[in-house]
Amino acid sequence: MAKKAPNQANNAIPLDKTREQEIILISKLSGLEKFCLSAYILSDLNEKDKLQTAYKLSRPNQSDAKETSIYVQARRWFTSDPVQAFLTATKRNVIISGKDDEGIKNVNITKEEYEKIINKHLIAADKAGDSKTVRDLAQTQMTFRQWNKTEDKDEETQIKYYLPLKCSQCQLYKSAKMTNSSTK
Repeated sequence: MAKKAPNQANNAIPLDKTREQEIILISKLSGLEKFCLSAYILSDLNEKDKLQTAYKLSRPNQSDAKETSIYVQARRWFTSDPVQAFLTATKRNVIISGKDDEGIKNVNITKEEYEKIINKHLIAADKAGDSKTVRDLAQTQMTFRQWNKTEDKDEETQIKYYLPLKCSQCQLYKSAKMTNSSTK
């Protein structure tokens, strides 16, 4: 066994123990499982459907079971240590994209940076004395959290309901009745 020379520098970045354990746990997952869990994080489905879909897609050959047993197996898989380690590591690095104030270019920030900005505004709102500053900071916070989003409703996406008319109110019925009564 050869010893390293004392003047050789070790280029490896030391990791803390929790990060090492997280990497070991994540390495136990297959590539398909990691892909399905990433889709789970970004999906807009409700929690139960997201979980079942991720589980079924990560195991394409085991889909013959009943729906209830699949859900139980999915919950067991979801609460396992490798899955939880992957989810926490991935959620830490999720990037939030959007447009800047002028709407010109995309702004990419991590979730941690996003939370730091919100916390900075909350602290500034606590320290502010006048109501105008508090209102402005609250408006900024609402913009960050996208609480003030309004959906544009155009004519194509609106659903229109037409109530049935009584015969006495229908123009076609009235004209047909008039022609029938005039011919008699």
